[in-house]
Amino acid sequence: MAATGPDEGGSMQWRIEDGELDLGPWWRRLINQAGVGGLPADLALTGVAKLSGGGVWRDGQSQGGLRVEMVDGAASSAMQNWIVPSFRIAAQFARQGEGFVAQSLVLHAAEASVAGVVLRNLSLDAVGDEQGRLVVRAAGVDALGGRIALKPFTVDPLNPEIETTAELAGVALSQLAALVPEALREASGQVSGRVEVKWSATLGPRVGTGALTVTPESPAKFRLAATPGFLTQHAPERISLVPETWGALARWLSFENPAYDTLRRIELGELPLKVEELSVALYPDGPGGPRSAAVRVTARPMAGSVVDQVTFAINIAGPLDQVLRLGASDRVKLKFDSSR
Repeated sequence: MAATGPDEGGSMQWRIEDGELDLGPWWRRLINQAGVGGLPADLALTGVAKLSGGGVWRDGQSQGGLRVEMVDGAASSAMQNWIVPSFRIAAQFARQGEGFVAQSLVLHAAEASVAGVVLRNLSLDAVGDEQGRLVVRAAGVDALGGRIALKPFTVDPLNPEIETTAELAGVALSQLAALVPEALREASGQVSGRVEVKWSATLGPRVGTGALTVTPESPAKFRLAATPGFLTQHAPERISLVPETWGALARWLSFENPAYDTLRRIELGELPLKVEELSVALYPDGPGGPRSAAVRVTARPMAGSVVDQVTFAINIAGPLDQVLRLGASDRVKLKFDSSR
């Protein structure tokens, strides 16, 4: 840092032409001094920041601007299960009072991981407002085979909390299936939609309410993970013409349910389904809530079958990143092929 002066008015000029700051040993001290709180205790931040800028020092007060650039930073939190192994930023700050306020921030990262989900091509572009907050004009990431873009939002750097909506486009069902192996053996096709997302320095990322629908341009199909009874519990193996209380006569006056074998093959993942309609509603119930997602599917068996169409609901309980169980609603509907 260089300084010249004072001039006749008692002002001094200051400038930083090529400064460097190793964030490893200094970042926590700097954010504490700035008043930023609530960060995870195990947050790790490394990288060398390059500093440049200048201004005027007058009457014990400093004015001016500071530019910060970093080309190989890294951040992680094992407690919140996320890591950004390498990122670059360019930020412009203005001197205000005894500190600096952000005027602009641009961030890029080639890759990151959140709760086991790999994110690529992260980008964020923000500008400062008069209240010292950051207005994020554009933010997005490639994930799950598609693109996820965040609607513009405002965040206070001293109390970083985010509430916005993520718009999903072209997300691959195959990658979603990999996240819920208890529900799906395999899947193909794409979904799009919107999901509320929240993030705080204390709790990390959280998914809120939202809805996804199948993309018409990308036909979808899937196989269920083997779940005996998932569909057949709603369809008897034999259909009786008289009440079961008639005993042996009821068994004699019965015939095999022509749909039973098809439903059994579907629930065991042996018969793939072609999706005609699919919707996913997400709920922020969390681990203690009755469900975190409800999937409604209308599909047809890929192979010829007496069952022409099946409509059912899947309730996913527990947090979205830890699927606990799979259950069908009582409103399973079957449509039979009338040509058979």
